[in-house]
Amino acid sequence: MREKAPGVWEVRFMSGIDPVTNKYRQLSKTVHGNKTQARQALNRYVVDAQDGRYDSTSSTFGELVVKWLELKKDDLSPTTLRTYRNLLKKHILPALEKRPVNAIKTSDLDSLYQSLIKVPLSPASVRQIHAIIRRAFRQAMMWGWVAANPATNATPPRLKKPKLSPPSADQVDEILRVA
Repeated sequence: MREKAPGVWEVRFMSGIDPVTNKYRQLSKTVHGNKTQARQALNRYVVDAQDGRYDSTSSTFGELVVKWLELKKDDLSPTTLRTYRNLLKKHILPALEKRPVNAIKTSDLDSLYQSLIKVPLSPASVRQIHAIIRRAFRQAMMWGWVAANPATNATPPRLKKPKLSPPSADQVDEILRVA
C-alpha cells in the first residue's frame, strides 16, 4: 500500500497463481481517502479475492477454446468437432478471441447473438454457437478461470416451430392415385 498523491492510495495484493502462466498474479486498486480507508479497502479486496470474485487468469477466450477443444476432442465425433471448429472460426472467434475470459459479460453474448441473427444466421445455428460458448465457460469455471458462467443467463434466439400444413383430402387422393 502506498500513497500516490495526497488522499490517493494504491493498494496491491496477490490474487493467486494464474493457471495458464503459473505465475503469481498481482492486482492493484486505487483508493481515494485516508490511510485507514485504504487499509479497509485492501482487506475487502483480499477477502473478495479469496471468495473468487477476482478471476485468477488473464487468459483470452481464444486460449480457453483451444484448451477446451483439446480436452474434449476425444469425446466428440469427428463431425461435431469439425462443426464446432467451423462455427468458432467463422462466427465466435472474430468477436471474442482476443477478449479476456473474465471480461466477457452476459450482455456481450446477447449482443453477439443479435448480430449473428442479422448476418443472417438461423436461430438454430445461433443456439448451437451459444451451446459451444456455454460449454467452454463451464470448463473455465471448473478450471477456476472464472467465478461465474456468463453464458448461463444469456438469451439465444428462440427456435420457431414450422407451421405444418397437412395435405387436403383431394391432395391425399391424388397422392394415392399416383402411387
